[in-house]
Amino acid sequence: MYISYSGVPHGVDLFYVFGVPLVGHERYKYDEVDQEASRKAMTIWSDFTKGKYVHVYYKNINTAVDHF
Repeated sequence: MYISYSGVPHGVDLFYVFGVPLVGHERYKYDEVDQEASRKAMTIWSDFTKGKYVHVYYKNINTAVDHF
């Protein structure tokens, strides 16, 4: 159980890097957006390990960033 203001729990991104949204998980529900995000995360990491140029393009993402 997570507190609503706690943000993203540590390590949740690893589920996407290892393709969990593509195969499913007993405790989490994933939709098509999650599956596409997982495919992109796996592509970014595999291109990086192959020494390829990694270009990340974000579209339709609304985020608030605090600048210190």
